[in-house]
Amino acid sequence: MRAKVPGNYSAELRAALEGGEGSWRVAPTPGRAVSAELERLAGEADAAGSTPCCAWPPMRHAPVGAFSSCSSSGRRLPGASALPFAALHGGDRVYRVDDSRLHGVRIERVGEVAGPDGGQVLVRAPELPGGTRVMVTHLPHAVDGLRVEEVR
Repeated sequence: MRAKVPGNYSAELRAALEGGEGSWRVAPTPGRAVSAELERLAGEADAAGSTPCCAWPPMRHAPVGAFSSCSSSGRRLPGASALPFAALHGGDRVYRVDDSRLHGVRIERVGEVAGPDGGQVLVRAPELPGGTRVMVTHLPHAVDGLRVEEVR
């Protein structure tokens, strides 16, 4: 199997290959999914990204050259939290909620998680320990100190 992976994930892809951590879920035919392991990266890359090459067990029902859907289970990212994309402000900021007030926190985007509802963004920031309340509704004019009311 060959898949095109965006260039911003190249370093993570190489680390997974070196650490033997690259596994993928592949659906070669509708209703059937198998696991595939990252074997190598293709010899050439372009501006669109890298091409990982994976191997899966031999199957009679997977036609050669067919398009399939697949997803990667990537490496564990210590200290990362999954948030809805609507929590992002400007791409590198989220708002922590303390005592009903917003406090801006700069974050590092470290990945994305696909999902049926559009997925989530993986972020990392020392100011966001586990259990921290974060505003997940996009508020266009959010500022530090703005008083907010939580809705559950």
